[in-house]
Amino acid sequence: MTEPVDVNEIAVGIHKLELEILHTQLNADLQETRRTEQIVIVGCGAIFTWLISNLDKPDVSKWAWGIPFLLAILGAVRASSILARINKASQYITQVEKTLPRLPGIEGWRTFFAEHGRKTALGAVIITWLFILLGSLLAPLLLKVWTEPYQIGIIVFGAVNLVVWAGISIRRA
Repeated sequence: MTEPVDVNEIAVGIHKLELEILHTQLNADLQETRRTEQIVIVGCGAIFTWLISNLDKPDVSKWAWGIPFLLAILGAVRASSILARINKASQYITQVEKTLPRLPGIEGWRTFFAEHGRKTALGAVIITWLFILLGSLLAPLLLKVWTEPYQIGIIVFGAVNLVVWAGISIRRA
C-alpha cells in the first residue's frame, strides 16, 4: 500500500522552488535596469563628446543635439517596463509569502519590503532617470550659451559628476 500524499507539503515545495526562480529573475531584472542606466549615460556622454569635438563643422545638424535626449527617453521607457515586470513579480511573491507558514512576528522579505522600503527604492530610480533626462536635455542648451572650450569642459565634467554622484548616493540609500 502507498503512503498518503500530503498535498500541502507538495504545494509548499512548489512555491519554494517558484520563489527561488522569481528571486533570481528579479535580481537579473534589477541588474538590467542598472545596466540600462549605465549604457544611456555612457551613450549620451559619447554623443555629446563627438558633437563638442565637431562644433566647427557645418555639416553637423543642430538636430543631432537632441539624440542624447531621445536615447535617455528610450532608456527610461525600457527601465520602466522592466520595473513594471519587477513590480508584478513582487506582488505575486508577496501573495505567496502570505500563504506560507512563518515564525510569529516575521514576515516574508517582499511583504516587508512592500510595506517599508518600496517607496524609497522607486524614488531612487525615478530621481536617477530624472537626472539623466534633465542632463541630456539641458546640456545642449547650456552649450549654446557657453561656447568657450573651458566652459564646455566645466559643464560636461559637472554633469557627469552630478549624475554619477546622484546614482551612487541614491543606490546606497
